[in-house]
Amino acid sequence: MDRREDLRQVKTLGWLRRNGKNKEDRDYADNLYRKTLFELYSRHVSLTGQTYYPPMHDELIDEYLLMADDENL
Repeated sequence: MDRREDLRQVKTLGWLRRNGKNKEDRDYADNLYRKTLFELYSRHVSLTGQTYYPPMHDELIDEYLLMADDENL
């Protein structure tokens, strides 16, 4: 005999962001994802003092290079 806990299918937050029943569910999952990501990043910064985030760094460098090119024209 299966226990009730064994019958439950656990879905991830990513699954809910992609496959929510309606837009409201998907938006809720997306907001929860962003909130969780920010909290984890904040915790990491407070524990380690490291603020370097490679994707953001790359975007800032690209933006700086574009602005520098515009000034040189």
